[in-house]
Amino acid sequence: MNVKLDQLDLAILSILQTNCKATTAELAKLLGKPRTTIASRLDKLLSSGIIRSFRAILDYKKLGFSLTAFIFLTVKRGEASNQVMLAEQIVDSCKGNPSLWVEEVNIITGRYDIMMKIRVKSLEELTRFLIDFLPKFKDVERSETFLVLQTIEEYQPISLQVIK
Repeated sequence: MNVKLDQLDLAILSILQTNCKATTAELAKLLGKPRTTIASRLDKLLSSGIIRSFRAILDYKKLGFSLTAFIFLTVKRGEASNQVMLAEQIVDSCKGNPSLWVEEVNIITGRYDIMMKIRVKSLEELTRFLIDFLPKFKDVERSETFLVLQTIEEYQPISLQVIK
């Protein structure tokens, strides 16, 4: 569904990208519009799916997740091979594990089929994930892991000036 966005919609989105806690009243004051106008625009942005959710950006290291890794998977080829199904199974199997957080899972092009971004509390937990957990999935043919040494920028709000 394509939703036509005007300058007010884009201004609201710009503010919310950096401050998801902004209230309707705060948005109205910042943008010089009535609260009812802002509320109806927010409803439109939410119901259309343009705003999928409101989130806090966490400091993962302070929560104990000291390691971030990107894991690239190659999926076995065959009749029953399904990249999406495998990715969903991995995500579902990780839910509820307090020492592992799968932040992203993407189906990609190129040499690999799936790219995952995971956060773990220790090298031992990463090792368990790679040696004990991943081999349980029969469609994983190969994996390659890249440890993040330093994160320069993790969340960069999109410039909404290019959207018309």
